Amino acid sequence: MTSGPPRTGRRRVVVAGALGAGVLAAVVSGLLNAAADGAGAAPARASGPTAVAPTTAGGDAPDGARAPADAAASPGGETADPVAPPDAAAAGAPPVAPLELPAVGPREAARTAGAAVRLAAVERVDGVATSPGEIAGPAVRCTVEVTNEGDTPVDLALVAVNASTAGVPLVALVEPGGRPLAGSLAPGASGTGVFLFRLADGAAADVTLVVDVLPGEPAAVFAGVLG
Repeated sequence: MTSGPPRTGRRRVVVAGALGAGVLAAVVSGLLNAAADGAGAAPARASGPTAVAPTTAGGDAPDGARAPADAAASPGGETADPVAPPDAAAAGAPPVAPLELPAVGPREAARTAGAAVRLAAVERVDGVATSPGEIAGPAVRCTVEVTNEGDTPVDLALVAVNASTAGVPLVALVEPGGRPLAGSLAPGASGTGVFLFRLADGAAADVTLVVDVLPGEPAAVFAGVLG
């Protein structure tokens, strides 16, 4: 019987082929695993400043993320009531002086701080129109006397005299015989001025005459039938 070729070389080829196939399978498996790992990995962050997330409870929030404090909030979380302005009387502020003194009759005297005022004369006259806007007709002419009862001179140029009937102002006239108060009135001295007011209906009616002598002090008020 003829013996066949030796089997040693064939076994080496088979073993080598098996080894090559194993190495190839390992390489392919490694490539697949690397690809899978690359697909599941988080993408790289872009360069630039990193945003800081606000911290949770237990830590202080960053300056830019901290909410503004409520100035009116109380420690318990409730809104505090606004502070009321101080009362002027409670703070010791002096009371505001009235604009006018209580009205007196035409024949009585009215006294304000530092001065006494009275009507030295009240007459019915025929008013004369001498300036644009004036209308001639029945008028009441009042001689106002001011006496300085204070310690300092009184500037009579600051004295203002106005009249009204039932709240309606009367138009002032100059003639006949009108003369304003003027000059400086020394302590203890008296001065007079003459003022005319047109009576619309010509009849004697209740007239309110207001004499404002000193700035900041109540004005003297006379009320009644004048003339």
